[in-house]
Amino acid sequence: MNAIGFIANPSSGKDIRRLIAYGSSSDNSEKVNLIRRVLMGLVTAGIRKVYYMPDYFNIVGTAVEGMYHEHKELISNMEISSLEMPMTGTEEDSVVAAKKLNELGVKCVITLGGDGTCRAVAKEIGDIPMIPVSTGTNNVFPERLEGTVVGMAAGAYATGALDHIEDLVTPSKRLDIYKNGRFYDIALIDAVVVNEMHMASKALWKTGTMSQIFLTTCNAQYLGISSIGGQLEDISKSEAKGLTITIDHEQKTFQAPIVPGLFVPIGIKDYETMNIDETVSISQVPSVIAVDGERNVEVFKGESAYIKLTWNGPKVVNIQRVLEESRKQRIFYL
Repeated sequence: MNAIGFIANPSSGKDIRRLIAYGSSSDNSEKVNLIRRVLMGLVTAGIRKVYYMPDYFNIVGTAVEGMYHEHKELISNMEISSLEMPMTGTEEDSVVAAKKLNELGVKCVITLGGDGTCRAVAKEIGDIPMIPVSTGTNNVFPERLEGTVVGMAAGAYATGALDHIEDLVTPSKRLDIYKNGRFYDIALIDAVVVNEMHMASKALWKTGTMSQIFLTTCNAQYLGISSIGGQLEDISKSEAKGLTITIDHEQKTFQAPIVPGLFVPIGIKDYETMNIDETVSISQVPSVIAVDGERNVEVFKGESAYIKLTWNGPKVVNIQRVLEESRKQRIFYL
């Protein structure tokens, strides 16, 4: 079955980090229009089956209902079905939806959200490749992509008609978090150890309580936690290494853009390259570990934790390679 999965997070781009700085909000009407463009690309590529995660805003359903009459005729041959699952309005919805799409055997999953959404999907997506589209706050894993192109690439890949299919996806890195010797959680981009057990807000945007930072990738052009590493090293998503940073609050080394338009001073004690399969212990206990921007893992007094860098992240469709192969094989020719 050449089916596509949709997971659109209605809450992405709306957390507290947007309120305390100058980041633009990604409202759901914008996501609705993006999905319409994706659907047009999918149907042109020959996709006839789409499953999507239900949500309280009904993003995908609204996108379908509001399409122009002539476009509705084009997608009338597509079966667009909501997954049968409870809605909680939390990241658990994305986790459950990813698991169901995996069980259904879809060929590709398109996500609309930020690093946190991608992380939730990655927990259960298995070997199904994804196309992560950025609509969140501080985004490094997903990218700003035009919906039309996303639909074309996802559709062409999912048809199974392309040659060299194994070369059309790329692996991604992951930070595996272990607590008391057992696997506990993951992060796709960053894990930050915070010396503060009380979590008034899960979103992380203050640096005053940070003690350790773990990164799979960093670059000076990124925002968020990766921007801190970006002032020290340039590590691409494809390089087989990451970065660990130890914070020193007694000094101020440089300023970093933690959220759009907001720079904070940060002091660096030391930093080191982290190799694939290398483990680094959490030095501060008790503490909370924030994963991809949100505080999720609590490490209490008497407990232990460590983090391991791996290639266990989700596979990602390489849009450029897919469209190049599509051109060579004339996928979109009449």
